Amino acid sequence: MLDRLRARLHRVRPHTAHVDGVRLWIPPGVLDPNLFRSGAWFARHVARRIQPGHSLLDLGCGSGVVGVLAQRAGAKVTAADLNPSAAEAARRNGVADVRHGDLFEPLRGERFDRIAFNPPYFPGTPSDRGFDRALYGGPQLEVFARFLAGVDRHLADGGRAWVVLSDRAPDAIRLVEAAGWRAVVAEVMCGERLSVWRRAAMGYPGSD
Repeated sequence: MLDRLRARLHRVRPHTAHVDGVRLWIPPGVLDPNLFRSGAWFARHVARRIQPGHSLLDLGCGSGVVGVLAQRAGAKVTAADLNPSAAEAARRNGVADVRHGDLFEPLRGERFDRIAFNPPYFPGTPSDRGFDRALYGGPQLEVFARFLAGVDRHLADGGRAWVVLSDRAPDAIRLVEAAGWRAVVAEVMCGERLSVWRRAAMGYPGSD
């Protein structure tokens, strides 16, 4: 299935996608949040849990769908992505503060009430295509492991972080379980089980 989707992505031209009434510009090299169902599904989960005034980091933002829906719910959003095409898409789609860089590198010293990450949860070495970096996190999922190791340094007191994973990525699930995260919601769509995992700031059990 993944190979078929990648073949379709090679042929993608700039287009628009719609998620909950929001119109998104999707350039080549950026994943469509409806084609990869986890994008739109995760964005809705995050937006429902935002309170006005929350600071949110949309990490690996892609099209910016998480940040755009969170802004609509009242969050102050910062987005970041290693792919320059994704950073540009997030800007064009209305995210106010977009950074270009690897994981937390452009966010040194900053902390957020909420952090959301749709990680590259398939093991493998990405090509130089932007969307490959959104799919493949290294042979041993090194990108995801670095995120898990660094997220606590960027959570504000009482903060929470969320990631979305698929049952088709068991290695990523093992990593997040070993790091002490907790699954808070799951849904089966078209035969794929998506789940959101939560991390509360150290010392703050919080709610989902």
